[in-house]
Amino acid sequence: MTSSWSDAATAPSYTRLQEIPAQAPTASPSSVVINNTTASPAPGHSVIVVNSEAPSVMYQVSPLVQSFSCHILLACFTFWCCGVLFGLTAFILAVLAQSHSTSLNPADRETAHKLGKWSIVMSLFGMLVGVIVTIVVVCVTVISANECAKRPEGHC
Repeated sequence: MTSSWSDAATAPSYTRLQEIPAQAPTASPSSVVINNTTASPAPGHSVIVVNSEAPSVMYQVSPLVQSFSCHILLACFTFWCCGVLFGLTAFILAVLAQSHSTSLNPADRETAHKLGKWSIVMSLFGMLVGVIVTIVVVCVTVISANECAKRPEGHC
């Protein structure tokens, strides 16, 4: 049994409904909505949801901030254990590197990387100088103690 409407009078009439624009489901700032599915973005990405006829998602890549806390700790160790001059210089370089690393400018990030490398170089050089100075002081003390032991009493 098939039915067909051959004349317009018997055909059902349809009224056009007002078009309602598609809206993206609400999502938290740390999630992404794609095809009505919520997902979390990769670390270091922020999400911008644009409401249009069809939901679209754009990623804004925010660079990760490099931490120089290990450089600062190494500089503090060098300062307190091996040498004030090199430790202080390494500490200042590490703090400057940390302040440059938060910038979005790639040139500042490159500067932070170079300052971090120099901070490590200064810390390691300070440790090397500290070890050499310690060895020299111990050797001089031992040699002078041996010389003193060979002399008659009271002449040391």
